[in-house]
Amino acid sequence: MANLLELVTAEQLEVYELTGLKGEGLGLSFSSEGNCIAICGNDPNILLFDNYVDCKKGGFPLVGHKNAVLEVCWSKQSNGTLVSCSADRTVGLWDVEFLKCLTRFKGHSEIVNSCKIEDSIIVSGSDDGTVRVWDIRVSTKESCIYEHKWNYQITAVTLDCNMSNIYCGGIENIIFCIDLRGNNIAKITGHNDTITGLDIRSETDQLVSNSMDGSIIIWDVRPYSLVEDRKLSTLVGSQHNFEKNLHRVRWNGDGDLIAAASSDCYVYIWSVKYQKLFQKLPGHTGATTDVSFHPKLPIIASIGMDRRALIGKYTN
Repeated sequence: MANLLELVTAEQLEVYELTGLKGEGLGLSFSSEGNCIAICGNDPNILLFDNYVDCKKGGFPLVGHKNAVLEVCWSKQSNGTLVSCSADRTVGLWDVEFLKCLTRFKGHSEIVNSCKIEDSIIVSGSDDGTVRVWDIRVSTKESCIYEHKWNYQITAVTLDCNMSNIYCGGIENIIFCIDLRGNNIAKITGHNDTITGLDIRSETDQLVSNSMDGSIIIWDVRPYSLVEDRKLSTLVGSQHNFEKNLHRVRWNGDGDLIAAASSDCYVYIWSVKYQKLFQKLPGHTGATTDVSFHPKLPIIASIGMDRRALIGKYTN
């Protein structure tokens, strides 16, 4: 039996392709233990792959959405819980052990572009200009515990591990920090175009953002930052083009690497310590849209507009 991760780690496979995508790829994510990966795209079905079984088998479909799925995110606290957001205007919560949709949160009036989960809290951002916070512990009708509306589309969201601060951005070029405890909203400025991806470093106060202005910026988001403009460093290399895809950006588990998708078909990886490009990974024939680091191994996954999802090893 061919174990996918063993083959890639042992370099018997330089790159492995996950098959089954029926449309352009938009998002993917390794589970918290790294034993599964979920991929999504213009097909309403999410595909779930078990990395420790025969890699020639296709993915298991998670059926529930009615339109394209733009992003997927695993719970760090529960290896069997996945959240998704869709062009059908809903946010999905999944029990992957039983391949079952537990609920679809309704409330957005337009495409939901981004979602994240931390413990029992889900945050989502939509073209309707709203950020919504959902509590999975309460009934569906009462599960939206917070909502804020802006005048422009929200394209990326994330939240910290304490579930106290939400970060969101969109076509207004500004990152907003929502303090849920004090119900305060602060602005982080520095980008000159749409924010396409946000990710916060686990248990720290560093946020990374990707923008259509072509820059990846690391921000100090401590409440009383000593950095005047909060900008710790700017990483360059990845690209955006006229297609205006939502190219995502991700930290690795150790917080020493950052990876981003790019319109030039590559995956870019930077060293945070040295603030320089670490690797530029080929393999796709169309723009890449999302990336995901394996939580334990030097393996990275990517997905793109070429309808391909690839898993490969990067230099450790």
